[in-house]
Amino acid sequence: MARRRHGERDEAGNLSLSLRDLTGFDGRCDAILLTTDPVFQPSNDSAPLAPWRMALAGLPPKPEEAGQVDLVVVGGGYGGMGAARCEFKVEKADGNVHADAVQLLPK
Repeated sequence: MARRRHGERDEAGNLSLSLRDLTGFDGRCDAILLTTDPVFQPSNDSAPLAPWRMALAGLPPKPEEAGQVDLVVVGGGYGGMGAARCEFKVEKADGNVHADAVQLLPK
């Protein structure tokens, strides 16, 4: 559940904003929205929210086509690196590997 705190408005001087995670493991803050409109309430429905966030981030509405691939590994933890290494060994796959991960792959 989101918790909100309202502060005082100060037009002069510098502003700093900080966020402290009080939820523990797996806590997540997806976004911080700042607005001058006191009655603005963004939609909580994912259908209009996704394109709105893409537009605010300056991203195109649809991702660019990257071509066909057999496997995509997301994440460089033990599971992700193990999957990438296994695929590399079995298929002698070509692909993009992050520089930090190269040392874990066979030569």
